[in-house]
Amino acid sequence: MEQEVTVLRRKLDRSDFRRMNLPEAYWRVKVQGVQDSVRATVVNYLRKIIEMSALGAGLWLSGTEGVGKSVIAALVAKEARSCGLTVYFTSVWELRECIRSRIGFDDNVSIMQRCRDVDFLILDELRKDDQSAHFLGGKEIEELISFRRSQKRVTVITTRLPTEDLEESFSGLLTASEGCMVWVRVEGRNLREEQSRSLREAVYGS
Repeated sequence: MEQEVTVLRRKLDRSDFRRMNLPEAYWRVKVQGVQDSVRATVVNYLRKIIEMSALGAGLWLSGTEGVGKSVIAALVAKEARSCGLTVYFTSVWELRECIRSRIGFDDNVSIMQRCRDVDFLILDELRKDDQSAHFLGGKEIEELISFRRSQKRVTVITTRLPTEDLEESFSGLLTASEGCMVWVRVEGRNLREEQSRSLREAVYGS
């Protein structure tokens, strides 16, 4: 029998999603959309979200393009927020642009301060180029994770980089994440290709 995720503690609304900075494409994602290869692991993590928060237990979600890493990250964000925990979801690229453009989170809170302080931080789509990028390069990301580890705050990172590339480009970040993040390899069909196929059928007819 397929496991079911515990019903959300509090129904989320648009203000929650916007406060989390969760892209609208992920507002309605459900655990049924998670690949079979990791669904049981994801369900277990979601059911224990309060315990995971207390432990500061984050995730490295790795896998090829389109397998649903960001979907899992969004599910974590939604479940954490439904339990009253603070959450911020951002791609690494978006965070860098906000820092470069000096965009704040609130009047008296910078985006980086928000990333340091929230209970759950989702850093989506870590890329090899991020190591040498200005404003938020590998060193700054490493320092952010190190600080959050010291405060037992949960970080979830998604990446399509294979282990060898991470070890080459982000060895310091991997070291900083030891003891506070667990590696989860997401494998399965390309969900984006299936969505593209459905869109083509809708446009051209089946």
